[in-house]
Amino acid sequence: GIDFLGYIVYEDYIKVRKRSVKKFNKKIKIWNKLYKEKRFNEKDFILSFNAWLGYIKHANSYRLKNKMISKMKFLDKNSNKN
Repeated sequence: GIDFLGYIVYEDYIKVRKRSVKKFNKKIKIWNKLYKEKRFNEKDFILSFNAWLGYIKHANSYRLKNKMISKMKFLDKNSNKN
């Protein structure tokens, strides 16, 4: 595949770059820690998470999105039906 603008472009599909996924995993760890310490800022989370969703929607990323959401310990799993 060809590395282009944060994606790895293959002939039949597009993947999110590993470096971007790792950076987002670090953010999730930070959010989980802040939530546990009761210092979680929901507004900042919503802005950042929506930007991430906008970024990954251009790739074949259904499983990636669900995997990342499952790592977010602070989300109410019953209210998230995406």
